[in-house]
Amino acid sequence: MTARTAGLCAGRVVAVTGAGRGLGRAHALAFAAEGARVVVNDLGV
Repeated sequence: MTARTAGLCAGRVVAVTGAGRGLGRAHALAFAAEGARVVVNDLGV
């Protein structure tokens, strides 16, 4: 395995609907961990 200097999504903007819980939340956190700017939307957020 090789080391990365930047996340896979660095410099990208990602919109995640249903990000308040479950899969939507997991996806939002994963995108953020990879360097993306994340826009979230949920009825409870």
